[in-house]
Amino acid sequence: MVFRDDLIEEREIGTWAVREKIGKLQVTVLHNDQKIAGADVKVRGLVVVSNPSGVATIDLPEGAYSVEVGVMMNGLFFEGKGSAQVKGRITTEVSIALKDPPEFKRIVSSVGTCALRTKKTSTTTRYWMKRSLPVKSDTARIAATSSNNDLCEKIRR
Repeated sequence: MVFRDDLIEEREIGTWAVREKIGKLQVTVLHNDQKIAGADVKVRGLVVVSNPSGVATIDLPEGAYSVEVGVMMNGLFFEGKGSAQVKGRITTEVSIALKDPPEFKRIVSSVGTCALRTKKTSTTTRYWMKRSLPVKSDTARIAATSSNNDLCEKIRR
């Protein structure tokens, strides 16, 4: 303020702004202890894709955040969640492990050969077979113990 006889003026000299402290959040995406590239990392509405090393970095204001991660692999969607506390001018590292998708959506393909004998001759013909099975538990064990005879019977028909 400036005072003069019979005159009062107000002048703006400068303004102050409070700057937020910005920190870095470094998210490592893992599945079965392996780093996953190309995963979507979502924090506070921002989506960043993990690099070939499985790491995504986001600049964020200081505070607590919920982190969601997802990636499509082999036709299935894997996802994971975590939380992090970002501090100003510091890189906060967090690792998020992807969880397997629900088992009711899994399909196992059994591929191999089977030998079929015709009744008229004693020759054996080899056929390629491929069969998809809905699986509710240990997929490898079910695929390994699948009876080739059952598969061949269905192929022959």
